[in-house]
Amino acid sequence: MQARFSVPIERPTMKLIFTHSNLMYLLMLALALLCLLLGSCWLVDDMGIHGGNYAGSINTDGSNFRSSDGRLYGDSYSYPYYQCYGYPYYYSDDEVFYIGNKITRKGLDLMPYTLTPDTLVCSDKRWLALEPTTRKLYFAANGDLYECGFSGGGLRNLTLANTETLLRPTLSEDGRYLTAIRKLGYYGGYIGPIVRLDLQTLEMIEISVTPMADVAWYNSLQDKYYYHCRGNIYRVSPDNPTAQLLMQASDPECVFAASHDRRYFALLANRKLQVYDSDTGQQTDMEYCDAFAFLPQEKGIIISAKAYGVSDLRLYDPETGDYSLIFDGIVSTSLYLNWVNNIDPRWDGDALFFKGSISERGYPKHLTDI
Repeated sequence: MQARFSVPIERPTMKLIFTHSNLMYLLMLALALLCLLLGSCWLVDDMGIHGGNYAGSINTDGSNFRSSDGRLYGDSYSYPYYQCYGYPYYYSDDEVFYIGNKITRKGLDLMPYTLTPDTLVCSDKRWLALEPTTRKLYFAANGDLYECGFSGGGLRNLTLANTETLLRPTLSEDGRYLTAIRKLGYYGGYIGPIVRLDLQTLEMIEISVTPMADVAWYNSLQDKYYYHCRGNIYRVSPDNPTAQLLMQASDPECVFAASHDRRYFALLANRKLQVYDSDTGQQTDMEYCDAFAFLPQEKGIIISAKAYGVSDLRLYDPETGDYSLIFDGIVSTSLYLNWVNNIDPRWDGDALFFKGSISERGYPKHLTDI
């Protein structure tokens, strides 16, 4: 019998020698981890706009001013939500819809999620129609007009017989009709005839106009169409497609918009705001305006005008011509707004976001210095 012996094997061990250099290394490592954790918390909590850009929020009654508030546009140097998600439609604090290549829903303090499938690509990156009564969204994708619910359900192609050429849908005040354009030509952007879709019957009619339209609206009370083309606003009737010129901007590359009831139309070019009342035929001109936005559901226009070098925010009533000041443009004791380039009111008209730049003694100032 052969005896077997078990030889104990000594396992290698690591002995930590706490020299002065090792202690310094461990201390530096602990400090680095602490800074990383604190930095991560700062990145999560910080919702400001930095690098000379500025964004803020305020109630339209002038209360609850929140400086350095980038929750609608993104917290970074270049408004990253525009690049990530697209143009915002501020329905409520919990429901903000962005249109880019896709339709994205995101609350101001909530995570985003995409409402449209990968097979759909939005035909334009700006025009999204909201219908709060039915909680539906209307948009153009793959050249057709689509609808879906506020949560993305019920996605449906409304124009199956279309030839994939429809763009820029707008909704009539009564919520029954979608108006769009059919792209036929290109002049600094797609232009073409006006198309109207009845959402109850899905019947679609087309109206040829000269000049062609790039965006159109339908006023169901007047039974008339209004459209924009190269800085001009025109009106046509279903029985008479001859376009009537209503107003003209000094620059074809202007900012334009229509009120929710399709009564008022506005053009902004070279800091001059023109507002046309389609009921009375009167036009009002306002100088030194940098930005404007119609209230989504109510009568009124939020305007940023500059006085003595400071840009303010005011609510303008186009029917009476009265103003009420929302924000005087004074951000702090040393900082003030020197330019506003975008205003996004909430759907209920009680709050808004705005963005632009601030100054101290005439020089751009970073928000990190506030």
